[in-house]
Amino acid sequence: MTMANVIDLNAWRHNLQMGDKGPKRNLTNTIAHLRGLQGLGKSLRFNEMTQSIEWNGKPIEDPDIVDIRLIIERNNYQPQDRDVRPAIDRVCRENSYNPVTDYLNALKWDGTARLERWLPHLLGAPASDFVRLVGPKVLISAVARAYEPGCKVDTVLVLEGEQGLKKSSAIAALFGEDYTAESVSLFDQHNKMVMQMMGAWCVELAEFVAVIRKDMNAVKGLISMRSDRVVLPYAKMASTHPRRCIFFGTINPDSMGYLTDSTGNRRYWPVTVTKIDIEGILRSRDQLWAEAVHRYRAGERWWLEGDENKVAASEQVERQEEDAWAPILEAKLYGRTAVTTDEALTELGIPHERKDKRAQMRAATALGQIGFERVKTRPTPGAKPIWAWRRLP
Repeated sequence: MTMANVIDLNAWRHNLQMGDKGPKRNLTNTIAHLRGLQGLGKSLRFNEMTQSIEWNGKPIEDPDIVDIRLIIERNNYQPQDRDVRPAIDRVCRENSYNPVTDYLNALKWDGTARLERWLPHLLGAPASDFVRLVGPKVLISAVARAYEPGCKVDTVLVLEGEQGLKKSSAIAALFGEDYTAESVSLFDQHNKMVMQMMGAWCVELAEFVAVIRKDMNAVKGLISMRSDRVVLPYAKMASTHPRRCIFFGTINPDSMGYLTDSTGNRRYWPVTVTKIDIEGILRSRDQLWAEAVHRYRAGERWWLEGDENKVAASEQVERQEEDAWAPILEAKLYGRTAVTTDEALTELGIPHERKDKRAQMRAATALGQIGFERVKTRPTPGAKPIWAWRRLP
């Protein structure tokens, strides 16, 4: 090693803040040592997915703080206790990285389209128009969340299949085990729930039926959230974290009739799976994601619009839990092509004082289940338009 090399390696020392007895023991100089010392600066990084500081590729723990301090001290500098952790945090954040986008950026698509058929080929799903429609959108939405944390993704792919079919293993194979969370409770304290999701690219909602039946509105609200505000470990203040994950649900086939919200069912994309090829997923994964990145960058949307919602609705209605009022109204309204909500409640024997908002919403759900749609109509020519229900042809 030449003298020129030595001077170059230690040039950072010339910028240290000096006192009467040498470099000052302050935060600025501690940061400078972490940046300048060989084996430290470049190995201290911040993982944007896990929101954690790392040293040599692993999350920093208390013993690591001691080891890092010893390295600094061996180089003739005594940092103050209060400065070490903030200095490490600062230098790590200067070297932030995202393992998911790094992975996606390194992929090169071979030009062969696979996204429309990955669900039938790799999970044994039916090759229906609906499956071909949502298959690409699910993966493109995951890519969108990786590149645009917090972008709107409020849909859940629900995998319906026998117990032991390895649905969870399929999700882990597709997204990577390190970036999948399957033990997240949506009903824990919010801070705890977010910490369970931290680092995940896909969150599996196992036992999905039990989850939505416990509190359907809470689930709807949580999957629609675009960011979370929490206090991270070792932090003193709350911080906002845009969502980087999407959600998958998994259920067993004996749970048909599990969707209970006629207005919120659009969020759930149910797909029956029969035969999962884990090895096939691992072989195809890179090209699936490469194509998803290509289509995302080309501006393809990951949500349903227009007639696409009708395609999805045909699958969602098959999973809708039948309200006990539905068969009663089916019999009472036999032969009728139109009815108002108030008339439907009267047919059910509901007295006027009980025709509240909750009863009206339940009647609306039941009417939708027996083939009526809500429309605006005029009771008589020239009358003010009112909302009513018309039987679909």
